[in-house]
Amino acid sequence: MKTVPRTTLWVAFAVASLLIVPAVQAGPGIVDEQVDGNTLEARVVIAGLELAELTIEFEDVTGLEPGALGLSARLLNPFELLLLVPRLPDGVLTSIPPELPLLLTVSPGPGFEMRGTATVSLHTELLPYSPGTPLRLFGSPINGTFEDVTATTDAGSYRVGGRRPVFMQQYTIASDMRADEVVAESKLDILDTILAQRASVIDPGVLGDLTVRAAAVRSAVEGGDPDVAIAELDEFSAAVVAGSGEGIPDVWAPSASPVANAAGELRSQAATLRYTLVRIDQGL
Repeated sequence: MKTVPRTTLWVAFAVASLLIVPAVQAGPGIVDEQVDGNTLEARVVIAGLELAELTIEFEDVTGLEPGALGLSARLLNPFELLLLVPRLPDGVLTSIPPELPLLLTVSPGPGFEMRGTATVSLHTELLPYSPGTPLRLFGSPINGTFEDVTATTDAGSYRVGGRRPVFMQQYTIASDMRADEVVAESKLDILDTILAQRASVIDPGVLGDLTVRAAAVRSAVEGGDPDVAIAELDEFSAAVVAGSGEGIPDVWAPSASPVANAAGELRSQAATLRYTLVRIDQGL
């Protein structure tokens, strides 16, 4: 992917901002959608400049074809960046990098259905990578609150991915300066909340087992032992996979109820928690 000088990007940013009155339908910013099996790839291009490459890989999907995910992307103008601050988990310590104020929306239509999880990955040469990078992938319901959903980061220049259980979502890359221990506690709280809120649709035996395993993860995290926490979390995720289907609902479609992919929600949250625990364990 060709590197774009920052001054050139801001010219494109200014042009895109002028087009935002009808919500920037400058593309809509997604070109060259290609589907190969369970994987969709596309390029994010705004005002003629290639900003990122997008890959979404599903475990099991029906109705995946170019255009099926309702993808769109745009650059946020300075006023919109201010409006987005309340949607971030910390208005002071989390922020959108000015090099790439990108908002990606995924909104599938009828006929689309997924089972399990999908991995959403972005690759851009406009942001730097280092092992201790604070850059993360944040996801939210459309116009909802963003949470760190990062499961992987890598070089080249910057690559980031997150596992997702549902769509009708928005994504952005943000800098997160919160301590990893704080982030881990927040992600663990969300995991516990998902388990509690989805309890009514999970087989009682499976629920009991997952509750015990989640408690073991929390005990290790709060005891300052990330290595043990990671091992317990891997066992938790394996138990969710084993119970998926009959024991835990694991299918999502645009018309599905919020609890339709409880297994995917639990696995996705466990994946992003694991990412943070690995950072703590490695002292990044």
